[in-house]
Amino acid sequence: MSVGQIIGMVALSFWTVRFGRKIAMYTYWLILVASIIAETRARSWEGWLIGKLLAGIGVGCLQSTIPAYISECAPPRIRGGLLMLYSFWWTLGSFFAQVALNSLNTDNPHNYLNPLYSQWAQIGLMLIVYIIIPESPAWCVTAGKMERAKKSLLYLNRGIDNYDVDKQLEIIVLNVEHERALSIEQRREKWYNIFRGVDSRRTVTTLWTNLSQQFIGLSLFGTFGTYFFQQAGLKNPFRIKVITSSIQIATVIVVVFSADRLGRRYIACCGTTLSWLACVAIGVLGVAPSTNASTYVFILFACLWSMFPTNARLLLISSSSESLC
Repeated sequence: MSVGQIIGMVALSFWTVRFGRKIAMYTYWLILVASIIAETRARSWEGWLIGKLLAGIGVGCLQSTIPAYISECAPPRIRGGLLMLYSFWWTLGSFFAQVALNSLNTDNPHNYLNPLYSQWAQIGLMLIVYIIIPESPAWCVTAGKMERAKKSLLYLNRGIDNYDVDKQLEIIVLNVEHERALSIEQRREKWYNIFRGVDSRRTVTTLWTNLSQQFIGLSLFGTFGTYFFQQAGLKNPFRIKVITSSIQIATVIVVVFSADRLGRRYIACCGTTLSWLACVAIGVLGVAPSTNASTYVFILFACLWSMFPTNARLLLISSSSESLC
């Protein structure tokens, strides 16, 4: 699935630039539909492999498209909060998935198809949302679709008294023209120029925000948390996973309301540092003799770790994206 995510994140970017954000959304929606069909019909490891690869591609496409869409459509004053809402729904969905799978494992551990079938409800809600939301005004301007950009702006800002859509559209047009003129002047019109000059530093900054989360255990704690706690010798690892996920949800809610007040870089850097220190402490406890006290301390640092990783990544990415603009 991780390989699929890499493919989706890289490949869909070119498709999105050419055909727009909504076409990209419909594209990976179809990929996710194909993944569910493959998973539910698979009766061998080869079929399951195809299903998980498609699921990874769809998720990777989603992860690269939605934050960009939010950044382009959200007003600057609430952009950080809306980006964190993306993290909130992701975390909340993961929490419900863990609870549902644990319940299913207790009542009927061999019925693996029911959780797969439940994905159809989520995919249906996703389609309704994608039909309702408008195309990104920024992309419409870059593609020369001015009337469509105006319609999108009016839809996104409907109900606002004295809203001047022509003024807003002019600002977007001037920004796009400035970026194009600067790219031509510096001979950086092609996509691979993100690895040259000042843009290369911005690219490294954006990439590092993603890589740092893996270096401090995002997959280990986030994806395989219950299994990790089980291997660490803790009793009732699922309960511990529920506790850490609940703390993460609460933290996301706090960050949503504070990101645009305190600043994204400050919260992100502090959160990443806290998670790193928690990983060091957990590693030390892992080689120390196991006692009841060390178990409680282990859980404490696991809770501290779970507070910030996804939030930190999204906040730093949103900051680097704004610096590019």
